[in-house]
Amino acid sequence: MKETVHETITVSEERSPRNYLVRQERISLPQNRCYLTIRNSQLEVINYTPFGLLARTALRLEIGEEFPEIALTYDGMDIGTYHLRVTRSQTLSPPADKVTHMTPNSVALEVIGEPLDTLLISAIDKAATILDSHKEERQRHSAIPALFKQKVLEVKDWLETLQENCESLENDLDWERPDVMALRDNIAQVIGGWIGNEIPAIYEAIQREFQTLDEEQIRDCVDYLRDKLRHLVYRSPLADRAFKKPLGYAGDHQMMSIVYDNQHAGDSLFAKCVHQYFMQESATKAVQNRAHYLKNKIKDLLLVTQGDRPLKIISVACGPAKEIELLMEEEPDLRRYNLEVVLLDQDLGALQEAQRRMMKLTRKYPSNFKFKYLNLAIKNIIVRGLPESDFDMVYSAGLFDYFSDPVVLMAADRLFRGVRENGTMIIGNFDVKNPSQRMMELVMDWELIYRSEDDLRRLFGHLPGTVSVEEEEEKVNLFCNVTKLGAKQNNGSQS
Repeated sequence: MKETVHETITVSEERSPRNYLVRQERISLPQNRCYLTIRNSQLEVINYTPFGLLARTALRLEIGEEFPEIALTYDGMDIGTYHLRVTRSQTLSPPADKVTHMTPNSVALEVIGEPLDTLLISAIDKAATILDSHKEERQRHSAIPALFKQKVLEVKDWLETLQENCESLENDLDWERPDVMALRDNIAQVIGGWIGNEIPAIYEAIQREFQTLDEEQIRDCVDYLRDKLRHLVYRSPLADRAFKKPLGYAGDHQMMSIVYDNQHAGDSLFAKCVHQYFMQESATKAVQNRAHYLKNKIKDLLLVTQGDRPLKIISVACGPAKEIELLMEEEPDLRRYNLEVVLLDQDLGALQEAQRRMMKLTRKYPSNFKFKYLNLAIKNIIVRGLPESDFDMVYSAGLFDYFSDPVVLMAADRLFRGVRENGTMIIGNFDVKNPSQRMMELVMDWELIYRSEDDLRRLFGHLPGTVSVEEEEEKVNLFCNVTKLGAKQNNGSQS
């Protein structure tokens, strides 16, 4: 390649000749929307450029034929009248029409004279997309009972009025005050609590409407509720993430971090108020409490052994491992004990988040704790069991309420094999009495398999150990504790 330099610009001679053929980009159209009329027959337009179009027809058109003043329509709307000439024709692959026995052809037509009004076609096409969606939505909502619609629209009006009042108050705040941010957060906490007091009656009323509907009608009603309230309730980062499920499920590690960190999240006073409502729900408090419950269980284990030997625990579906964070922050006297903490999750992002938290803590609070991170699929754990054994404690806080009973039985057997003699397995499950169930299902699309104490005893009672069921302070999250019997204890219980 020969190069010449002109001031600061280098010009290179090309090795191969450039292809100077420039084609207009063809724009595809949806089926059965855009038509030409030639010889009293409609030709469906497949795609177009400003200077030509491709159409589908059963007519036999000869190359070179011209058709002046041909009308082009889109959804019955006139786009214009054009002079067209056939430039290419070929037979398409679909079978012959059952009525006419004719095979469709594709014909390329050149526009002679004024080019196609592509802007108008594009505008009609995009408008049609909006109108189609609108028609589908109206059709879908047509079967929803009028009384249900009325209740939803009343809630919408109630929240929109609250939003307007919050915006007005926020605009009137003295933003020069040094404590104005804290003031706004406290206002949000108060209003969030007020929403929590008012909204259970709304859930009750909605649930009553469902009693006379079939499953398909209920789904339509729930979709309607979410459509009408999404711009209000999903202002909460917690509700928004739970509903959208960017990782495929509601309780991902980032959502758990939102719950555990308990921040005054939201991009406005109203958003903060709605977020605080969700943060003050019983289910949210229960999730926060379970971290403290598990922290205390690990603490008790350390205090009982008094450092006689190194201890080994594993959290299955660990998420951000908040319980370990609490242990290191709140129990300085326990940091001297030798504890191996194995954190297992199938979500690599969850493990990375847990690792970041643990590394930050170990730099701040030196300890004898050792950490190991296992990125393994939960289904493989259920089938094959844990990759290690002899754990003093195996626990899983938020996994089993996604499992059916047969899967629970299999998973319990596999996990319990990893527990050493006199060690304990702890399994969390939301109680059937969860007062937040309606909110979780209606707003967040978050469905769990709820179980009672009797259910847990039935599912875990076959294991060779002593079974007890406990609860956190909110009495929403149950914990089944199964302590494995030693060999002598086991033989004695069987005799």
